[in-house]
Amino acid sequence: MTIITLRAVLRKCKSILDSFDDAAHTIDGAMEQWSDQGDVWLMRLRLDAARNDGDALRQTVQKIESKHIYLGGQGKTCAAVLDRNQEAERMIRGFLSDALAKWKRFRWQGLVKVWAVFMAIALVLLVDSLGVHYGATRFDITYLDRNKAIPAANAIAGEKATNLLVVDSSQEGVSDAEAMLDQILLDMKVPTTTVDVADENAEFPALTHYSTIVVAMPNLDRLGEHAANHAMGQKRREESCLP
Repeated sequence: MTIITLRAVLRKCKSILDSFDDAAHTIDGAMEQWSDQGDVWLMRLRLDAARNDGDALRQTVQKIESKHIYLGGQGKTCAAVLDRNQEAERMIRGFLSDALAKWKRFRWQGLVKVWAVFMAIALVLLVDSLGVHYGATRFDITYLDRNKAIPAANAIAGEKATNLLVVDSSQEGVSDAEAMLDQILLDMKVPTTTVDVADENAEFPALTHYSTIVVAMPNLDRLGEHAANHAMGQKRREESCLP
C-alpha cells in the first residue's frame, strides 16, 4: 500500500506548476485531504497568481482568513503583497470614480469637447504637413543674347498677311481694342491687314486670302452695310466690263 505524504504532494505540485490544469487538479485533491494546512493554501495562491486570476486570488485570501489558516513566512508575504495590490486597485478605482463624478458636475463639458475636437484636427494637420515633403527640380534659364534677338516687327516685315482685322473706329471703345489687338498679334508674330469700315473709301479685300479673320466691333450693322455696298460696287464693275 502506497502512503501519500504532504511533502510528496507539494513536491509534485512544484514540478507541474507550469501545467495549470494538472496543478489545479493536484491542489484540489490535496485541499480535500489537508484543508487546514497552510502550505496547501500557499500553493493555491501561487497557482492563482501564475494564472493572473485576481478574482480567484481574492476568493482564496477570503477563505484563508475565514478558516484562520496559518501560512507561515512566505504565505504572509504573499498575502501582504496581495493586500497592497488590492489597496492600490481600490485607490485607482476610487480616483477614477471621483474624477468621473467631477466630470459629470463640470459645467463646461461642451467647450472641452469642442476644444478636444479642434486639437485632434490640429494634430492631424500637423502630422500631415510633417509627412508631406515638396520639392522642385532646379533648372537654369538661358536668356537669348540681346544682339541676336530679332524684334517681332522685323520678323514679320515683308511677310504675306494671314490675318484680317476688321474694325469700326466710329464706335466707342473700338480704337482701344484695335491698339490692344495690334499688340497681341504683333507679339504672336502674325502678319495682319486692318480694315476700318468707318472709312467709306476703304477697300474690303477678298476673304479667301486670309487664314483667320478678327472682327473687333460691338455693333455689326456698319459691317453689314459696308459688305452690301462692297458687293454692289463689285457687281457694277462686273457689269461695266460686259460687252
